[in-house]
Amino acid sequence: MLTVSVPLVRGEEEEPDLADRREAGDRVPQTLFLRRAAMAHSFTDMLVAGGPARPVSFEVRPHSCSTIASNLRLGAAMKRRDLGTSPCPIDRSLSEVGDTWTLQILRDAMHGVTRFTDFNKRIGLASNILSARLQKLVAVGIFEIQDSALGNSHEYVLTEKGRDFHAVLSALRQWGQRHLFEDDEQMTRAIDARTGQPPRHISLIAEDGRELTPEDMLLVRSRAADPIEAAVPVDTPRRHKA
Repeated sequence: MLTVSVPLVRGEEEEPDLADRREAGDRVPQTLFLRRAAMAHSFTDMLVAGGPARPVSFEVRPHSCSTIASNLRLGAAMKRRDLGTSPCPIDRSLSEVGDTWTLQILRDAMHGVTRFTDFNKRIGLASNILSARLQKLVAVGIFEIQDSALGNSHEYVLTEKGRDFHAVLSALRQWGQRHLFEDDEQMTRAIDARTGQPPRHISLIAEDGRELTPEDMLLVRSRAADPIEAAVPVDTPRRHKA
């Protein structure tokens, strides 16, 4: 077995008012050079989530080094190709918001959190990981950066695209409330600020007023700008039963 020590450097492009703005990067001995861009999110995050820069040791079989690098590169490339350009809107959504920390950031943003340091305190995320997630959300148009009223920092503010994600998070919250808590467990709830009551159950409603279930749905495909009448069927097991 070969032990490889990976000195991890923190802080990619953190908020400008933070003192620690060192350039990020993973320096790995030549025996196992894994480019940062080739690493899957879970692998990189596992290494940096512990906090400040520190040596991380792990063991690999000598003959497996090239295989690991190849698999990581392949995994990252497949994620970008399969999700970011997929004809499925769910796939494309996952390419922008499909990880735990991004959803936690958006949850807190919906309730008024805008500053880097406040996201950091509430979520408990390493600064460089949080910085990367915020930068991505800005890049894809979910956040925009505005100067802080305090004058010494800036804020991450939801755009119209970002605010439009509110219903998605609310549906996820309602699903969690129904299925993931025992009666005696503490649970946060979202209520209407005006009435003090929880919102109605979110559901899909057909044009004729029916509540649609998975069994009621079929997939079709067309250009995004085309009317639904121009769509062609997508072959799924349910279509064969229809």
